[in-house]
Amino acid sequence: TASIQTSFDNGKDEMPNGRVKYIHTIGSICQFKLDISEASPYTGLLGPGTQEGFIRLSSAVDSSIGGLTPGLGFKFARTGVHSGGFVALHALDLGQSWNFFKYNQSNHISPPTGATGIIGRKK
Repeated sequence: TASIQTSFDNGKDEMPNGRVKYIHTIGSICQFKLDISEASPYTGLLGPGTQEGFIRLSSAVDSSIGGLTPGLGFKFARTGVHSGGFVALHALDLGQSWNFFKYNQSNHISPPTGATGIIGRKK
């Protein structure tokens, strides 16, 4: 019920009923437009044309621990198909930096360690 993997495997824009949000509870959201070159070799969300979506920037935990644990959430409004959203992090290490963009963020990160590792493995 609290496995972190649910965020990656859910395929929906809503949290499952009854799920408690333990990390990234506060964030800022803005709308964006992505103009992709007609020469793009990709299909889907990265295919030629314009994509519109929302980005959410948040810290995994309260910054009182001495820094941010940054994460990004991207949402693309779609009807009748699985969500086009994805998340990106640098790591789940707590209090990484006060600079949100200090580290590259990715949708593939190392397994969490310490307290975040315990939460990440909870089922």
